[in-house]
Parts: sequence; structure tokens; C-alpha cells
Amino acid sequence: MVLSLALVSVTGCSGAGEGDAGDAAEEEQKEYISRVWVIDTAWTHVLGRILEGDEEGVAVLGGSAQPFEEHGGNVWETNIDFLLDSGLLQEADGQYRVDPSLGMAEAGREISLGGEEIRDAVMRTLEASPVTWCGEETNGLDFADAYYTEHYGEFDSKKEYVVSIGKYVECGTAP
Repeated sequence: MVLSLALVSVTGCSGAGEGDAGDAAEEEQKEYISRVWVIDTAWTHVLGRILEGDEEGVAVLGGSAQPFEEHGGNVWETNIDFLLDSGLLQEADGQYRVDPSLGMAEAGREISLGGEEIRDAVMRTLEASPVTWCGEETNGLDFADAYYTEHYGEFDSKKEYVVSIGKYVECGTAP
């Protein structure tokens, strides 16, 4: 009989702790968002916006005399060739578009490279490409990095970051 009272007591306590279960569920809804993910997402969105505004605005790096990238027997004359082969850039109807659903690590797999090589290519492209649509002219890398510096840690989900980055890139108010 003492044993069954103890069970009733434990069962009674678990019903009273439902608020704790709600707090745990709320904590589970918050996702860990890495610094690299925020930077990569900002870079991708800025590159996409540069392409939308003026395809000629994207700096074409490299050439036949000095290729942009060489790896494992592959030679990419320009950054555009490299990013197209990676899958991060797509060409449709004579225009380039960024595939925002493809992360840099996933894009690297398309051409047997790691995400670091893709990040490096995007970084060099942004650094050489002007951002002219949002106030004072700057380069794409500084523009994207300013978002990270100002807003990292403000949101609890990737979805919130994507919305905020979209507003920022269009010169709206972020968050």
C-alpha cells in the first residue's frame, strides 16, 4: 500500500508539471542558428540581388590567361563558370539566378569541393561587385557583412533571418 501511494504521488506530480513540458517544447522550437549560416545566407541573398539589378554589376573574375579556380583537373576560367557548375548559380532565359535553397556546402558537393571553396568564390565575387542600390556605394561583401554585424543573434529561427535578410537587401528596415 505504501508503494501505490508513492506511485499516486509521482503521477500527481507529473500532472502538475505540465507548464514545465510547455517550456521545454518552447525551447525545442528555438533552433540553433550558426554564425556561418547567417553569413552564407546574407552572402547568397546579396549575390542574388546584384544579379537581379544588373547582371553586368557582378564582377567577372578570372579569364583564359589566369583562370579563376583550378581543382582536381577541372579549370574554371571565371567565377561565373565556377558558380554555375557548383549549382549555386543557375542560368535561365539568358539570365543568372542564385538558388537560395542550396547551401554553400551542398553546392560544393556538385563539383567535389567543400563549402569553404564555394564560400571563398562567393566572397571574392562579392568583394569585387558593387552595391549601388542602397544609399552610399559599397561592395557586396561589406554590405552583406554589415547585416551580420548588426543583426546576428536577434532571431530564433532561420525563417525569421531569411525574411529579415530579404528586407535588408531591398533596403527595407531590418529586422
